[in-house]
Amino acid sequence: NRVRFRGRIAYDGTGYDGWQVQPKRRTVQGELESVLSRRFNRPIKTVGAGRTDAGVHARGQAFHFELEEGEIETKEDELKLQRSLNSMLRRDTRVWNVGRAPKAVKKVRDDGSAVVHR
Repeated sequence: NRVRFRGRIAYDGTGYDGWQVQPKRRTVQGELESVLSRRFNRPIKTVGAGRTDAGVHARGQAFHFELEEGEIETKEDELKLQRSLNSMLRRDTRVWNVGRAPKAVKKVRDDGSAVVHR
């Protein structure tokens, strides 16, 4: 079983070529997927709420990713994951509010609110 996790990311976009993964370019999604994949020793894909262009900064862009059931079980595990990701990310990028997403949430809007499908 897979479990969805969500978080927020802030970054100085000066050194980025936008959000979306692009071959041979430094992108926010690429950096985030790289550190998650290193942390879990397998490819981890992310989905962002919106995208940014090259050079654009963000202070609270929402993102989510999925893990296997049991990999992160407690609030303490979530905090450890957040610290681990921040220790691997460059100083121009930080994540916070990393945790299990509510089960009914299918999508997160740019403003951080959830679109709930029942």
